Amino acid sequence: MDIYENYEYVENGICSPQGFSANAVNCGFSDIKAKPDLALVVSGVPCKAAMYFTRNKFKGAPLTVSRQALVEKNIRGVLINSNNANCNKFEDDITTALMCVNSVSDCLDGNFLNISVGSVNVPFNPDYVINSINTLISGLSPSGSESAANVLKRDTINCIPSVHTHMTENINSTVKNQYALKFKIGKSECTIGGIVTYGAGCDMDYAGNCIILTCDVNIPTLFLSAALKYVSRLTLDMKAGNPTINDAAVILSSCQAKNRKIIINTENYDIFVNALHIVMTKLVKQMMLSARGKTKLLECVVKNAYDEISAKNMVLSTINSPNVIYTLKNLDKSQRAFIHAIGSISGEFARSEMSIEVSTDKGNIVLMREGEITSSNNDSEYILDVLSSEEIKLTLTTGEGNYDSIGWGSL
Repeated sequence: MDIYENYEYVENGICSPQGFSANAVNCGFSDIKAKPDLALVVSGVPCKAAMYFTRNKFKGAPLTVSRQALVEKNIRGVLINSNNANCNKFEDDITTALMCVNSVSDCLDGNFLNISVGSVNVPFNPDYVINSINTLISGLSPSGSESAANVLKRDTINCIPSVHTHMTENINSTVKNQYALKFKIGKSECTIGGIVTYGAGCDMDYAGNCIILTCDVNIPTLFLSAALKYVSRLTLDMKAGNPTINDAAVILSSCQAKNRKIIINTENYDIFVNALHIVMTKLVKQMMLSARGKTKLLECVVKNAYDEISAKNMVLSTINSPNVIYTLKNLDKSQRAFIHAIGSISGEFARSEMSIEVSTDKGNIVLMREGEITSSNNDSEYILDVLSSEEIKLTLTTGEGNYDSIGWGSL
């Protein structure tokens, strides 16, 4: 059991907060009949809801329809499908997305958000969804998180061949794609749970790297939205890869916990934000560790930068640099090549202030200290042992500033 001070890991992911149930079925988007490709997450009561939309300036139809639902309020849940991103012809996509969520609203009172992940430029057949709604609703269960999470696990049979040949490699199937925490606000027990896209990559034919969250915290919509925006900028925005037009984070709150209503800039708000940060960080790590063709998580930490923008730019350019990734994977062969690759990343820093360290649970490799290259403990056998771990941390200490940043990629 994972314990983060006053935060305790719990099972049942997105259904662990009070009031939520879920179900998933195969509706026809996936050729693997045993794999679900359509999920529904529902609250027994209208929810407070918020979304953080992709940094991509073009928003896909599912996000556009969801944004309108947020305006109309009375949100009851989220309809999720995989294997087709509903990003083909925008006006047609809007129509099909509305048909899908309306088919749920016709059966369950309230509005529903829409998340679609999968291949782009493929026609979306709404009949697949509509014909499965009754079965989907009849099987809703408070223990349905696993089935809903499985919808977000990408299968490769339906994927359009990528122009990136390395993206045909396998998905790391040992990684989970759900997480939940229990914590206390005052004397009240509260829970946040979530599921995340699994097996995504940087393919040009794919859209929808998403985090879907539920909670039971009694919190106004305005403050729920503020918390999601703040944490998403520290987590979802700090993952490797370009944002797709369907990337989003969604959170629903049933408000069924007994805590006093949360007000921003209070201790209780901080407790909630910290819990949300832990859950979203874990889910982003799962997303990166399960990326197609990858087997290791890369966590990049920049310390002591002179401004926030530079700190974030350094992190993102590091985890997105093919040269950095390649030379890190081959660190046992050429440490200097990796150091030189770090010198090419974005951000304001000077060699004389740069320290570089690679660390895992098996040891540390100090490559540079304040501009001076070091060779201590850096023999090839030792490096290979350190890099054999599943999670690798790269720390870049860049000067004497007050700004730190962290992000995640994969190897």
